Amino acid sequence: MDCSLIHDEPVGRDGSFGTLYRDDTGEEIACTLERSYSDGEGGWYAKIPPGRYFCTLGMHPINGLTYEVTGVLGHTAILFHVGNWEKDSAGCILLGKDVAPSTEGKMLLHSREAFTAFMVLQNGTPSFWLRVDQATA
Repeated sequence: MDCSLIHDEPVGRDGSFGTLYRDDTGEEIACTLERSYSDGEGGWYAKIPPGRYFCTLGMHPINGLTYEVTGVLGHTAILFHVGNWEKDSAGCILLGKDVAPSTEGKMLLHSREAFTAFMVLQNGTPSFWLRVDQATA
């Protein structure tokens, strides 16, 4: 099942937050969080720029069975996985059920539940396409 990840707000110090949707129905799958990186000029960016990426299912040493986002210029091993805070990602896509404030910055809630639901929804498909976009105002 192909998906779209829409970054709901500008990338900031707490990370790049977005929403993952099913392309076939438009249904929301999960909230997302990716690590943000300083651009050295007061701004922030995420590793995955807007575009279309091929995702493949595979076994990974730390995260187990998951999908890898391929074709991101200059980067490999960008995975979908469990995590709550920006620091839990090295550029990967963390999945959660909701976003909330915390003493460590904004975070995802119920990540393991969201990741499990995503994997069940994908039903073992060997690959899918992911479209990444920035929300329009």
